Amino acid sequence: MVDCIPFGGGWQSDPLEILDAASLLHEHGEVVELRALGKNERGYKETASGYYDDLEKLAADAASLDCGHRNVYATLNPVLSDLLARRMNRYEGGQVEATKDEHIVNRRWLPLDFDPVRPSGIASTTAEYEAAMELAARVAGEMSERHGWPAPIVANSGNGAHLLYAVDLPNDHESSELVQRVLNHCKAQFENEFVNIDTAVGNPSRIWRLYGTTNKKGENLTERPHCLSAIISVPKRRIVVPREALQAFAPAIDPLPRCTSSSRTNVALDVEQWLQDHAVEVRNHGPYQNGNGAVYRYQIHTCPLCGESDGSAVIVKMGSGALAYKCHHNRCAGKGWKDFRGAIEPACAIRQKLPQLILPGGAHTITDTASELGRLLAAQQSHFLRGGTVVCVAKDQSKDPILRPLKAVQLSSDAEAVARVVQVKIGKNGPDYSSAICNKATAELLLEADAFKRCLPPLKVLTRCPVLIEREGELVEVTGYDLGSGVLACGPPPLCISLDEAQQALNELLGGFRFASPGDQRVPLPALSLRRS
Repeated sequence: MVDCIPFGGGWQSDPLEILDAASLLHEHGEVVELRALGKNERGYKETASGYYDDLEKLAADAASLDCGHRNVYATLNPVLSDLLARRMNRYEGGQVEATKDEHIVNRRWLPLDFDPVRPSGIASTTAEYEAAMELAARVAGEMSERHGWPAPIVANSGNGAHLLYAVDLPNDHESSELVQRVLNHCKAQFENEFVNIDTAVGNPSRIWRLYGTTNKKGENLTERPHCLSAIISVPKRRIVVPREALQAFAPAIDPLPRCTSSSRTNVALDVEQWLQDHAVEVRNHGPYQNGNGAVYRYQIHTCPLCGESDGSAVIVKMGSGALAYKCHHNRCAGKGWKDFRGAIEPACAIRQKLPQLILPGGAHTITDTASELGRLLAAQQSHFLRGGTVVCVAKDQSKDPILRPLKAVQLSSDAEAVARVVQVKIGKNGPDYSSAICNKATAELLLEADAFKRCLPPLKVLTRCPVLIEREGELVEVTGYDLGSGVLACGPPPLCISLDEAQQALNELLGGFRFASPGDQRVPLPALSLRRS
């Protein structure tokens, strides 16, 4: 046990530290599975696993496994003693049988995992690690002060932070649902742009970083080092979080509240009634405070856009009655309420007003879909072909227009913004059209299709204001996109003013220039004021 451990490489695992940590998490004689994931001595990927009721032997074997290219874990909750017959106080590598949820005796720990936001497969920087520890400290403090929970074990995972709350729950369906609600509620309430709270750690047989071993994600670099995991602080005595406290923090779904007439002012949709009418399962709901002030939030069981059921999807009703939808999965980036409603209710007016885009399948080829999508996006004057590359118009931090190469993920979102994406299946009664999602793989094919590129208008110049171009001896003002010149002028059209006002403006403009004489100053005025009849 350590009060504080520096974040960085250069640490060696110590069997005594591993033993101390394991003794805190597991009772004497309790069966634990030790599992190591990584590469064996010959460099091949392999899982090593063993079952232990001797924690000293477990610690020694864990330290041995930690010397190689493996990440070492152990089950958090006690395992059926019968599984000792698989590999008693020893480990084996290869095709090994592991612990399943039904092999867990009961739940002793509720784990919270704070993982810094970064690309997958790499270790954390010091700043990322500190952000995770800071959020974990905030959560622990708020759970204690606002909800009366006892202090948790605080640990460094080697990349981020862990909180372990003591519980005493049976291994049954009701407890699993309760734990998952708590994890989802923590994610929805505390997660920020820098740190993720993992909601996939709630199954009873979850393996957990064995403290005292090294977290070896990616290469061991100076900026992103492999670091030793460790328990940082431990309560003076183990106090379990009562089941009632868990239920109070994350209550089961009650009947949805009905909007009163006063709360529905200027609201086109009664969202509560709409959820009930369309059988949308809600995990949790209630008032919530965010950057937009007080809102009412519904946590959706399953996101219809990506199919994930981990509580990442929420509907938010603002104080004004405006509705928003957010799913934290990358596949749902850029998608909002319109996409969510269209997926749940394909017949709603929002989607019915859009043209239909049929995904490739059967007689409908990738060329057919690419041509249809290209024509739809070309009509928006936001997607162009520039030097053989498909680009889209975006805005920088100053709200000025810029060009960005179009990515497959963005194309998927854009397709669903301009069309009702459907999939056709030929049945006994003819074609059957059903709502679908333009996934990343399909978007990549569409993006590379020549038929898609041929439909997009060429772009040579992007400007932030209207421009004058010469055409057949005449000056022509261009605002918006001009096919003949390939110019996209994004600025607003100029104001119409009188000739006198124009001359006054020109006088003010030229007032700062030094001319040799008043006669010289008058020379540019006729040229600048000249207009064609």
